[in-house]
Amino acid sequence: VVKRDDSSLSAGDDYNAKVTWESILEPLGWTKVYSKADATAWRRPGKTEGVSATTNFSGNDKLFVFSTSTIFNSESSYSKFAAYAQIEHSGDFKQAAKALREKGYGASNELKTDWAGLEIHAPSMVQLHDENEEVATSSWIPREIWNENFDEEPPPSMLRREDGHNILYAGKVNALFGESESGKTWVALEAVRQELAKGNCVFYIDFEDSARGIFNRLQTLKCDMEKLKSFKYANPDEPLGEGIGEIMKTEIGKYLPTLIVVDGVNAAMNLLALDLEKNKDATTFSQKILKPLKIFGAGILTIDHVTKSKDNRGNYAIGAQAKRADIDGVAIACDVSLP
Repeated sequence: VVKRDDSSLSAGDDYNAKVTWESILEPLGWTKVYSKADATAWRRPGKTEGVSATTNFSGNDKLFVFSTSTIFNSESSYSKFAAYAQIEHSGDFKQAAKALREKGYGASNELKTDWAGLEIHAPSMVQLHDENEEVATSSWIPREIWNENFDEEPPPSMLRREDGHNILYAGKVNALFGESESGKTWVALEAVRQELAKGNCVFYIDFEDSARGIFNRLQTLKCDMEKLKSFKYANPDEPLGEGIGEIMKTEIGKYLPTLIVVDGVNAAMNLLALDLEKNKDATTFSQKILKPLKIFGAGILTIDHVTKSKDNRGNYAIGAQAKRADIDGVAIACDVSLP
């Protein structure tokens, strides 16, 4: 059995500690756009405007790439060692570590052989290693959970009813669905009003109405105008562009909204060229749009339509079954009981 001295410094860790992002990126033609706090924004070679990547955002000493036109994968983060491996060795970490050791990186890196423990290779001896050659694990590997201290499932904490009970879950994807003009948006805006009244921030991503329309409805609900300063509104009318996902995460981290409303799932999927009837596309929408919004524990509330025919609509909104499968909070049907 070959063992690494526990006191050793891996070549990857040593490289991460000694080199700068300037020494990695500038020889490739990358240029600095600006620096804010400890983070630096970069522009890729051949581009004359905009930001293509950041380094050391939130002090993590990582490169995060937005662009799809570089040697790096878009919407991905890299340590300095991972960037070196991608640039010089096509992402082969083993070859990259070997090359760095030959250049003198790493310390006390001697491998020791435990001859007494030598045995024939077996699957139980296989270990995963991360980009810095450290032993790693994977979410794919089953583990024991019998002795873990699980917190109790938090009860609903938003959209308080007249009887005092709450309906919506924080940190989960909740849904409102119903026919057109069934009051779905009004219900969502009441949840918005209540969160603003608590002094919380709310994001509203609107694919169906307008800023004026939503503002007027909040006024009708007698929302405190001073509290509206904590209401952030977006009305997307173009496909999800390069880097928008990372910017959105930054904004969520900055304002920490407790509720994020996505008004018009069908319209949003159409804007993103996703097929409402395909489970794969519904899952893509959930993975790329909805789940990232939960990054800091906000409750997500989607608004969706049902078919006009009550006989054929089933028990959820228009489109693929996967749309319902991705709801991990509560799904609420809105219906008009009085004309």
